[in-house]
Amino acid sequence: MTHGAQAPGEQSQLAPLVAGVIAGAANVASGYAFDTVKVRLQTGRYSGMVHCFKHIVQTEGVSGSPRVTRLHSAASAGCTKA
Repeated sequence: MTHGAQAPGEQSQLAPLVAGVIAGAANVASGYAFDTVKVRLQTGRYSGMVHCFKHIVQTEGVSGSPRVTRLHSAASAGCTKA
């Protein structure tokens, strides 16, 4: 087989890596969003999940978490899910 050519039926090693990174990032992003709401709900200052989520978005923006946490999350997602 020549360099760079694939035999029929062989899958590139890059495709599972990219899929893992995307799936991991989505998993971490949604997990942190729900975890942030859960922790804030435990303070007892909100009447429910929707109220808590709306307050976070209005006061802190869509992210609702520190920038360092987001960067760490993206890096760890790419490493652990791939």
